[in-house]
Amino acid sequence: MPSLVPDVSQNNVTDLQCVFKYAQAAIMVVAMGTGLDVKRLSTLSYGKGYTFQADYDGLSALAPGINNALCTHEGSACGA
Repeated sequence: MPSLVPDVSQNNVTDLQCVFKYAQAAIMVVAMGTGLDVKRLSTLSYGKGYTFQADYDGLSALAPGINNALCTHEGSACGA
């Protein structure tokens, strides 16, 4: 990735968020568990991306949102 996004290495090699900002695809962040900093994690799904979060006992609640995100630009046959 640094060769594709040169400022990753120019930005003190710690701020990989810029990799996601220059991505040409939607980034999907799925945060599973408790005690996660979802607000901070969601910055990785910059722009057209998606962020989903659920505790372990509610993981089934993630499926509809993820399915919709995956099928946003696909035909009606997309999805489960």
